[in-house]
Amino acid sequence: MKKILTALLCASAVLVSADVLKEWNFKGAKVDGLILPGSKVEYRISPDVKTPEGEPCAEIKVRTPGKVPWELMVSFASDQQISNGMKLRYSFQIRGDRKGKMPVNCLQNQAPWKTIGNSWMEFEFDTEWKTVTREFTANLDYSGSVRGPSLMAGKLPEGTTLYIGAVKLEWLDNVLPLALNSNWTLFRTPELKDVKLDALTAVPQTLGGVQGCTVSLKENTLMLAKPGESINPKMVAMLFNEFESEKAGVMQAGCSADYWFEFMVNGKTVYDTIVNGNGATAYLPTDHVFNFPVKKGKNLIAVRVLSGSEGWLFVCGKVPFRAKLKQSRITRIVRGNEWRPVKMDKVSWDRKALMHRRIDQWKRIPGTALDLSQYVKKYDIDKCGWLKSDAAGRLYFESAPNEAVRLRGFNFIPGGWRRGFISMSKPELEEFADQIALSGMNVLRFHFLDAFLVGNGGLPKQGKNRKTVSEVFMAQKAEELPILPQFADRYWYFLKCLRDRGVYVMLDIFTTTGMFTEAVKNEDSSYGRFQIFFNERYRNHWKAGFNYLLKTPNPYTGKALIDDPQLIAITCYNEQEHLLNIGGNKLSMFTPDWRKFRNPANPASVPEFSRKLIQSAGPEGDAAREYLRKKLHEMNAFYLGVVKESGFRGFVTNWDMFMRNLEGDARADFNAVSMHTYHAHPNKVKLYPPTFKQRLAFGTWLRDTMLTIDQGSSIVENNYIGRAAATRVFGKPFFMTEYSHCGYNRFAHEAAPMWAAYASLQDWQMLAPHSNTVKLYYAPFQPYDFDSGSNLSAVMNSLFCAFGWQRGDIRSAKHAVSFHVPEKDLDSIEYTGAIGSGYNLLSMLTRIGSDYRNAENPVADLNAEPQAFVGAKGMGMYVELSEESDQNTRILREQVANLRKAGILSGSNKTDVNAGILQSETGEICMNIKKNTLTVDTPKFQSAVLKKSEPVNLSALSVESVSTPCTIAAISLENEKSLAASKRVLVVVGTMFAAEHAVFSTENFDAELDVGDIQQVMRAGQFRFSLANGAKGLPSVYALNLSGSRECEIPVTLKDGRLQFALDTGKLEYGTPYFEVVYP
Repeated sequence: MKKILTALLCASAVLVSADVLKEWNFKGAKVDGLILPGSKVEYRISPDVKTPEGEPCAEIKVRTPGKVPWELMVSFASDQQISNGMKLRYSFQIRGDRKGKMPVNCLQNQAPWKTIGNSWMEFEFDTEWKTVTREFTANLDYSGSVRGPSLMAGKLPEGTTLYIGAVKLEWLDNVLPLALNSNWTLFRTPELKDVKLDALTAVPQTLGGVQGCTVSLKENTLMLAKPGESINPKMVAMLFNEFESEKAGVMQAGCSADYWFEFMVNGKTVYDTIVNGNGATAYLPTDHVFNFPVKKGKNLIAVRVLSGSEGWLFVCGKVPFRAKLKQSRITRIVRGNEWRPVKMDKVSWDRKALMHRRIDQWKRIPGTALDLSQYVKKYDIDKCGWLKSDAAGRLYFESAPNEAVRLRGFNFIPGGWRRGFISMSKPELEEFADQIALSGMNVLRFHFLDAFLVGNGGLPKQGKNRKTVSEVFMAQKAEELPILPQFADRYWYFLKCLRDRGVYVMLDIFTTTGMFTEAVKNEDSSYGRFQIFFNERYRNHWKAGFNYLLKTPNPYTGKALIDDPQLIAITCYNEQEHLLNIGGNKLSMFTPDWRKFRNPANPASVPEFSRKLIQSAGPEGDAAREYLRKKLHEMNAFYLGVVKESGFRGFVTNWDMFMRNLEGDARADFNAVSMHTYHAHPNKVKLYPPTFKQRLAFGTWLRDTMLTIDQGSSIVENNYIGRAAATRVFGKPFFMTEYSHCGYNRFAHEAAPMWAAYASLQDWQMLAPHSNTVKLYYAPFQPYDFDSGSNLSAVMNSLFCAFGWQRGDIRSAKHAVSFHVPEKDLDSIEYTGAIGSGYNLLSMLTRIGSDYRNAENPVADLNAEPQAFVGAKGMGMYVELSEESDQNTRILREQVANLRKAGILSGSNKTDVNAGILQSETGEICMNIKKNTLTVDTPKFQSAVLKKSEPVNLSALSVESVSTPCTIAAISLENEKSLAASKRVLVVVGTMFAAEHAVFSTENFDAELDVGDIQQVMRAGQFRFSLANGAKGLPSVYALNLSGSRECEIPVTLKDGRLQFALDTGKLEYGTPYFEVVYP
């Protein structure tokens, strides 16, 4: 009987969708909200009776019966907001020591103590467990404490004992469709001191001295400040929405704001983020989902939105229905059928010692399928000679002028306590270089070398050792630099190891704010970047660093890098334009010099140099832009003068972070372009919920903080690849020297085919993700690992690029479009704007670039002058361009028509802007920005990115169904054979990786609350797909470990000449994305 009742209870739970408003159990000594009639009963947690599920239960014995049932009430109270017409349900488990009968209801917990709706009923009980359930409809509007349910035991005989199990009060699914008015009324910066918002019953004409205006939300979003507009934190905006509801009930909405909001309905606050802020930085309706009661007829919503420090917006719209809003969405990563452990060494993390750990089982094994060196060209540095570029900007070696060169590697940070390089022995350096070569790589960009060489690359300095630049010696000559011999020796030896394996290098001269000094912090993060514009000490210090890095002979090769073709390029000062971050106040440092420039006779009369001034029209704004352009080109002249004097024959880059016209104009002086771009860049914020108890197994410095991660797809958000593509200049090499798709974005797997495909289409010359994609030593994987080797999605990305881009499996576009930005735009307020997505989305179709000097770029097939520029919402590393979507679409339509007219897109090309389909001119790459899908179809490389299960048919690869978002790919492992002919094929099924025991705020991984362990796991799923191949016989298929070793054989079948996969990775002992197919 016990099993039957439990089964019935479970069955009823799935028939009705409900939101648990309050649930009571008896697992602790204190039960919140339990109200007992004093000495009239005896109460305890039963020591020997359990519920049918084996849970603790209450034991209540009647000591003093009453004359009427309500004289002895056992009530379960909670604070609720009840609306007339709201459908509710209470339920509880009960049994007695005898048979009996009593009433139960739900009522107000204060005068006039009204019973709510038709909640009263009488029920019977006996010695067997039963579940009592009552559904009822509220007949009043009420906000306050509710007794629901309340059991009335006053007429039970003395000595009657009741056992009560799980108790619930639920709101039933009587959700009405969200039916807000499309028009809102906005009051921007009203004075609310004397305004009683809860008394308003209609939209006012004026509010707090401000006239209202009618606005509408575009794609659920209202921008309350224009891009680049100066705002102060917590500026107030009020938004009102008056709408009709055909009946009383509840609606569900999703909201977000930059950065605080309070949502009121009919005078009562139903949801707010005033204390902790928005939390998430994606600013999507799914950030905050809540229900609100509505009455029949007219309803009034009032929303108070407070601005953030750099943005001000409001988001509101429909969301996929959530039945259990009260339930915690905190998600813990635990191995099981959903998450399978990746095979690795049995190592653990010690947060006290902070010691990195070797993971030898992730080292590539020579000769295995994952030894990428066997699929790409190898170079002998001495035989190849110096690297040069042709008229189109393509790289070649002077010994082979007709052979194009592509350089693939990573942005290498030698310092940092988590990376292990600072303590590697020479045999380990050889081993490390071997792993780089086995990864098929041929270039490293050295990053933070200045800090590493002077001893700032280990554990963070503490106390009195944390000095600023003004507190330490600043060398003026190379021989004065405080280089630590042990680090210099490791650096020079590693360069030799790389050289032996045909790996080239690119160097930052300066990376850090401390430069080549012992300083680990600065008076201002942009202080050094600013001082080098004017201060001879800083310029001499830069020359000292330049001379040391380029002119010091390597004791292991006998050559200085300036005379060695191993050094292909330098960046003068990494991301120097952070100084020009117009979202901050760094520009004010230019004020004294600017005032002398503008009015030497009376500098005090000149306004401060600022963002507002640069973006203003009129004589002062024109002069400010002229001044800044002049200073940037003077800065360039200093760098290039030093380079020219030295005789360096390589490439020189600078201004490599932002994508504005400002930087485009500045980059024009250099002989190559380097660029950085990021998707889902993590952001550290205050921990939410603040009551969450962190384990802090990684380190205590993360206490009370969390990292938010944008969970949107890079296919539709930001266009971070296309924005970077627009900065390329035809006729110059293009080096992508930093990029990353955060590994804790749930769609990180899509980065692999995205980068392989579009870097190929664009015919870029270098790919170097950020950072240290090859490693020997590891720490627990966390969002700030970017594209390091701890991010196994990034390792997969690198593999795809080895085949698709470096081996050349994916074709480059034959044509090119150059966007010319003329002087008139550089002299105008568009100087701080950027080429918008209506133009840079053409990067999905053909090669694109920009030119700030030539109206007709000789390499381009089509030259166009952008007619619309966009500002930047934020000028940080995760810059997002903001513009009207209808303008984007209109421009994109026009540009696609131009491509068709010019013959760049053929008549058979499937591009359809209205449908969201963008197919490359080669026909090999097809993106659907409405479905967030991507396919690549070439003879040797085929892949599909899917967000949900739908069939995909490519030339050889066909996907039938998937159970989770994924990337599925098939790649020929024979360099000269197609997938259809190759007897060795690599199949990749990529999902998501995570550190075991990492904790996230939601099931969508919106914020990491706690870093996990060093053990990694991979999301499992069920995947049905097939592969066409002309080989005869059934092949062997092996699941591969990350080293390339074969872990186990996978069963497959043949049907109609196609190899059939029915893969359930949840059943594998170890998670892996790699599967090797070997035909007999």
